[in-house]
Amino acid sequence: MKKLLLGLAIGLLSFSSYSSDLKCSESYDIFQGIISGAVEVRRNGDLKQIKAHNERYDYPALFNKNHPGQFYLYGWMDESKYDNTLNYFSYMIKSGRSKGHKAILLKPKADFISSVGEVCIIPMYYFVNIDGKQGGSLTDVFFVRDIQNNEWRVLTYTGDEPKEEIDEFFPDLPKKIKVKLSKAKLYD
Repeated sequence: MKKLLLGLAIGLLSFSSYSSDLKCSESYDIFQGIISGAVEVRRNGDLKQIKAHNERYDYPALFNKNHPGQFYLYGWMDESKYDNTLNYFSYMIKSGRSKGHKAILLKPKADFISSVGEVCIIPMYYFVNIDGKQGGSLTDVFFVRDIQNNEWRVLTYTGDEPKEEIDEFFPDLPKKIKVKLSKAKLYD
């Protein structure tokens, strides 16, 4: 009986120390800063600054070395297409055609420690006014924390990613988590 109680106590202590290692719920201000920082650098920066921001905060940027000459933006693409896409997004914001950007982060769907660090999956409503029309989306966003340096990176999940990409980014993503992921929804 004593061994059973001791085993339960150790199990509970192990669980609570594991849970206390999770930083997702206390990091929402950081997440909002990363999201608003992406809009700000597109509004005020040049292509070099935008790419530096992406290199610093985009989770897929960690995998660029596996894809020479390519960058990830809703899929792998060559650098010229990537640059053109970033320039277009920047133009839309700088010209005022895209404004009123607002992100609302909901309660996490999942938060766990994996081989890539802490993985926190949060549904996000994103609202934007484009050419005078209000629109929005609901997407699952992966926030990934490097356990060594405590820095967060982000990947917006659309639901159209090939299985190979998700497996590359998250080699030990639990099957039950994959079932919870939702395809992005767009709203007018």
